[in-house]
Amino acid sequence: MFYTDRKDEVFALALGADKFVRKPVEPDTFIEIVEVVIREMETSKVVQKKAAGGREGEGVFKLYSERLVNKLEKKMLALEEEVARRKQVEKQLKVRLTERETLLRELHHRVKNNLQVVSSLLDMSSLRTQDENVIGLIKNVRSKIHSIAIVHSQLYNTEVLEQVNIGDYIHELVSYLIDIYARGEQITTLVEAASVHLDLAQAIPYALVLSELTSNAIRHAFNGREEGMIKISVEMTAGGTILTSVKDDGIGLSPKVDIAKVETLGLKLVRNVVQRQLKGKMRIKRDRGTEFIVEFKLLGKEVKYV
Repeated sequence: MFYTDRKDEVFALALGADKFVRKPVEPDTFIEIVEVVIREMETSKVVQKKAAGGREGEGVFKLYSERLVNKLEKKMLALEEEVARRKQVEKQLKVRLTERETLLRELHHRVKNNLQVVSSLLDMSSLRTQDENVIGLIKNVRSKIHSIAIVHSQLYNTEVLEQVNIGDYIHELVSYLIDIYARGEQITTLVEAASVHLDLAQAIPYALVLSELTSNAIRHAFNGREEGMIKISVEMTAGGTILTSVKDDGIGLSPKVDIAKVETLGLKLVRNVVQRQLKGKMRIKRDRGTEFIVEFKLLGKEVKYV
């Protein structure tokens, strides 16, 4: 039998009940037990079992059974209404989630387009001057803008709207940088990137760092040479640290350059972004060329720009 309070339990025990459903109970389990009991009542198995108790006991049992069935029907109706309500809420949540994804995708698309417009305006401005320093400065700014635009482009085109695939990003970025900076040299690029994904809070500063280090290698590592190689590798340790290496086999960086004290705009930007926004560190190796190694922790969604 079933009970909802102490009086029901005592009454049921007095009648010789041998089955109880105690709260709390899972709705599905409750419904299954109720259906079994109702089927037993319909086939008179329960009534026949209690018939030996006499007519008076049979009358009391019948009264209690009717009362119990009434309660069960009300409970089942309430459960059905709750299930229907939850399905409606779930449907509404799915609609809102779809709307949110559509808005985010449109946002990334518009940001990418706006950045491309700015880049195009800078490119047009560079055609109005013959000063190589100014042209170089405009190219440098355009490369940084485009490195951010690629992030938004990937977020727009991927199913995961909040994370960037680093391997895909590097291939697209390197191809763009070679196009605008290579001056006839045969520069070979090799990308070895593990399956690493960054959310937007880390992807943007990471893009700036990678763009600056790669463009520096293309512009300065192979002066006086007709060919060279740039290797970019990304791996993630078991502890969640991302290691990025940008290595060239060029003429090498001067031993006098100290990354902790350098004041040139490009490397100063890299140092500050790595330390302040990625909360990481950077070091330099000088062995048959130059290698910049950046390492930082893969952080959660609570990361914010500094």
